[in-house]
Amino acid sequence: MKDRNGRTYAKLSDCRLGTKLEADGGFTCLLKGSIVTIRFDSGFPYFECISGRHYLSGQVDGEYLIGLYLA
Repeated sequence: MKDRNGRTYAKLSDCRLGTKLEADGGFTCLLKGSIVTIRFDSGFPYFECISGRHYLSGQVDGEYLIGLYLA
């Protein structure tokens, strides 16, 4: 799946411990272009943000992570 500019979103299956992702401008807890590192809590992937932890479950659309790109 691609964004409006033709850039492909990261896939959930690409995310492992330490995977780096770049955020688009749609996050209130991150600046556009921020690079985040995937971590896990009880098997659930998340990244740290200014609000604490941002779990990826809110970004999932099928197999893609809306608003996140492989960095």
